Amino acid sequence: MGVVDAAVRMAVLARSLVRGPVAVRWNVTRRCDRGCSYCCARSKPDDEPELTATEALSLVEALGRAGLQRLSFSGGEPFLREDLGALTQRARQFGIHVSANTSGGALAMHPDRAVGLDEIKVSLDGPQEINDRLRGRASFDAAILGIEAARRQAIPVRLTTTLTKFNCSVEIVEHLLELARGLDAQVVFQAFHAHEGRAGEDLAPPREARDRVADHLFRHMVRRHPALGNMPFDLGMIRGRQGLPLECMGGRLFFVVEADGTIRPCDRVLVPTRARWTGGLFPIEDVPRVPRALCSGCGFHGSLVLNVAGNGLRGVAFAIEAAGYELKRALIP
Repeated sequence: MGVVDAAVRMAVLARSLVRGPVAVRWNVTRRCDRGCSYCCARSKPDDEPELTATEALSLVEALGRAGLQRLSFSGGEPFLREDLGALTQRARQFGIHVSANTSGGALAMHPDRAVGLDEIKVSLDGPQEINDRLRGRASFDAAILGIEAARRQAIPVRLTTTLTKFNCSVEIVEHLLELARGLDAQVVFQAFHAHEGRAGEDLAPPREARDRVADHLFRHMVRRHPALGNMPFDLGMIRGRQGLPLECMGGRLFFVVEADGTIRPCDRVLVPTRARWTGGLFPIEDVPRVPRALCSGCGFHGSLVLNVAGNGLRGVAFAIEAAGYELKRALIP
């Protein structure tokens, strides 16, 4: 399903929020075989427990009964979780669209755990030298092995690229687009966001580089580049401009479930929460909303699509304003 179709579907489903979530990203484990420079999971306690196999299946069943439409396994590295295949199969029985986010290596080692997935999203931030600089030694090779494992099972692949000061250039963006085209996949480019609780190197690219990349991506959008998965309203976040303010749908349309069952509206802005999966109904009434003062606007593609859809007419205006802004820039000599 295309991004626009998905957004329309989400907007319709937004009217049934009282029944439960539309989309959930579940960080099923804290375990990971990579050490990515900007990973928000690294800001969480190393001793965070995981739901047991029985508890995890019960959570999937509760989400299914609540009418969940889309479930995304993340982490850590979700393919390190031994029962991932069983969780996928149970979710599919409820008609839930199931995807997984991976760096690739664990998927290549455990391809049986991918059976039944509707989509696999592989993180890739550039050619080998750059990807290994950001994600650890041999991470580029691991990503390619993971992509090949997914393709052998005919599972659609989407590449996700976070733009940092090391890869925010037209040349690298073009390299990734051509790589995705050769793999019969799409790539989504996302803005780097510093995460609360993460210390270390500032990876944000300079504004001039972000603008050049956004201009380049918009030209590809106009020409309908088959490997580009972004929408025009993504580009404002890449540039660092939000446009019309949107209400965050975190805690309403979408939720994040941590490995220990804690439920958050977002895991990039860590709002205190008392919501935790303990069995029974999915406790959406206990999940707080993200205060606008704590967030400069979500640059993550999936969440932004849901924010646009869930904001109704304001979301439509947001998308139109973004497209108009990009078109005006493209027409300026």
